[in-house]
Amino acid sequence: MKRKIFSLLIISSGLLMACGGGKKEFKVPDSKAETVTGNVFADQYDPNRGLGKYNYDNLKIDPAIDAKMVVRGEKLVSEKCKSCHSLGTDTLRGPGWKGVTRRRTAHWLMNYITNPDPMLDQDPKLQAAIQLCNMRMPNLKVTDTEARDILEFLRKNDAEVKKDDVKK
Repeated sequence: MKRKIFSLLIISSGLLMACGGGKKEFKVPDSKAETVTGNVFADQYDPNRGLGKYNYDNLKIDPAIDAKMVVRGEKLVSEKCKSCHSLGTDTLRGPGWKGVTRRRTAHWLMNYITNPDPMLDQDPKLQAAIQLCNMRMPNLKVTDTEARDILEFLRKNDAEVKKDDVKK
């Protein structure tokens, strides 16, 4: 009997360790912290730009929506994104996209789409979304061109949304 109980305890503790032992607590690093994600220090995280190569100098967005990019972006969204995201407010595996281009900058979206892992580790709002959805966005290996097409599709989707309908 003792042997069975001992075996069950060993197996249970192994399962807990394999599953991470529950939810991880996320702490926002101090401004002087030297926590590194990739080659970026935590105190350099810009919540308006995120982490990645896209910034205010190398990504210019024309106010006019590019119809060809929208068509390509819609196809990519159908292939890679729609199983987890709705175009409205419904949360599937991930949050709905209604109003996302009004809540986030183009730089932030491009950085997140092309390389989500460092941002998931740094951004407090993304950490909250992980808690809500119980899932991290996987790195789908989206190319820069594909990400730009997806962004253009999202811009078109949001152009059809009234400003009053967007939650901040």
